[in-house]
Amino acid sequence: MQRLNNTGETIVEVLISIAMLSISIVGSIVVARESILLGQSANERTQALKIVEAQIERLKARAPQDADNQGASDSVFNDGSEYCLDDSLQMVSAPFPTNSDVDRISCSNDKFPPSNLQVSIKYLKDGPTVSDFDDDLFVVTAEWDNVRGGQRDKVVIDYRLHPITR
Repeated sequence: MQRLNNTGETIVEVLISIAMLSISIVGSIVVARESILLGQSANERTQALKIVEAQIERLKARAPQDADNQGASDSVFNDGSEYCLDDSLQMVSAPFPTNSDVDRISCSNDKFPPSNLQVSIKYLKDGPTVSDFDDDLFVVTAEWDNVRGGQRDKVVIDYRLHPITR
């Protein structure tokens, strides 16, 4: 009897080819997902930074009004209090409830802010180190849920604005 020449693929070769193809497809999906998450995270950080910058601009506009009543409860120069400023430069007190929209509506003026965004301004009359060069410090913070979940991202800007005397 004569043996036939087998030129076809064996089942093992086909299974190995399918496994290699599957690994490359899954790898592509993982890379694409990570790219989307990094892009979303960068977008949220940019939005939060713009919101913090807007709070600083509102703070600069409100400061001359509060120059004469420093330390009053409705003054931006009230040491240790946390608040944010709405579009009409009115103070909205913090802390905000954990799942509240009050900060999104009143302080961010942004249609699609990062998830559960919270904005606050805190005035530190003596600053964190209580030195002569560290007084009249405003700490503006934006904090929101990370795109991966389980933790929160944060943008913090320290801004020095001396009270204006009339």
